[in-house]
Amino acid sequence: MNICFVLLSGEWGGAETAVYELARHLRAKGESVSIVLNRETYEQYSDLEGVRLLSIGALYPPDSAFSFLLKVGRGRSLLSRALSLPSPYLDEIARRLCLRKTRREVVQWLSNDHTDIVSPILEDSVPLVSRMAHELKTLRIAAIAMVAGEGNLRGTEPVHPLLRPIAKWKAREFRKALQKMDKVIGPSAFMLPAWEAQGASLAGRYAVIPNGVNLSDIQRSMGSALKLKGRFNLLFPGGAKFIKGGDLVVRALPAVRKEIPEFHLYVAWDVPHDHRIRRMVADMGLDDSVSFVGFLNKDEYRRLLSSVDALVMPSRDEAFGIVFLEAMALGKPVVASSAGGIPEVVRDGRNGILVRPDPDQIASAIVRLYRDEGLRTEMSQNNLQDVTKYDWSRIVDEFMRVYREVSMERQRG
Repeated sequence: MNICFVLLSGEWGGAETAVYELARHLRAKGESVSIVLNRETYEQYSDLEGVRLLSIGALYPPDSAFSFLLKVGRGRSLLSRALSLPSPYLDEIARRLCLRKTRREVVQWLSNDHTDIVSPILEDSVPLVSRMAHELKTLRIAAIAMVAGEGNLRGTEPVHPLLRPIAKWKAREFRKALQKMDKVIGPSAFMLPAWEAQGASLAGRYAVIPNGVNLSDIQRSMGSALKLKGRFNLLFPGGAKFIKGGDLVVRALPAVRKEIPEFHLYVAWDVPHDHRIRRMVADMGLDDSVSFVGFLNKDEYRRLLSSVDALVMPSRDEAFGIVFLEAMALGKPVVASSAGGIPEVVRDGRNGILVRPDPDQIASAIVRLYRDEGLRTEMSQNNLQDVTKYDWSRIVDEFMRVYREVSMERQRG
């Protein structure tokens, strides 16, 4: 079977990791795989053996073509000033013009490559593929979207007030595009009713396939522990992303310090120097108890995760959360919120503690893990057992089952 992923993305995250691993394991199964990418993430996939890549150029540069050529003053372009529009509006216009040309290029790529399945990922890729509906029908190519969350359907994730019209417009575009897909794959059952409530009717066309992890790769990190700063060490891997709840973790720390004087929190991923979370740490006098380690490559991150006592990520909204699987693979208890699809992965009291996105509950959960070493040991053993069903060698078979079913339906149609 010939499968082509279309991934337009401005950063590396859970969805991007899933595409990388899915492509790698499909190739290991002998399937033909290609990926259409924008320049920003292209290099991350260049080491995939036997996977054909098509770069469509930059879509999410720090400055659009308009802003880069005409920038003056405080980051506003001459054209932007003349039209009284913030630069991101012009960036979006430039992106749309680029995607109009890209559509023709991708259709030609799919035709020449004799593609059976095209699988767009995330909210910019799905509308692009939906505009190819006529060509896909002619070529008998099935369209199976793979999406990571439902917040972008609402257009309500935190953005500057001036940018809310763009967010809502893109959410409407995304919802309409999903209706043209032959199938939609999501990582949790939670997402279907959440999407239905937002006007995306997916009943009968939605398949739940969880994300996966490479157990053998991750567990090689178990024997290479780092020397850390605290007596009880915690890892928050959400960086500056508001939705991941880093501010809630920091607000929980004064209560944690009263019970665990020698704790230490490591914050992974980028947090700008002037970010609110850094200011909170300084204002609360927590500088000696918190380390911002920035972006880590996967090996560095896994060594750190293998070395801490617990992972803490009380997301305000989360469709699934690969970070929890990675912690489970290394036998680490987790403190997570009960939001979204997390309870489908983290079972309260078995392999972690589920809390509301509330600083007091987060602090209580951390202290509970610290005081009860037996509970930590039990959770560690449960995690190592439970995570085996999420190994990519098993998950890839679920994708192939859906691909075959939908492809056969398209061929009959």
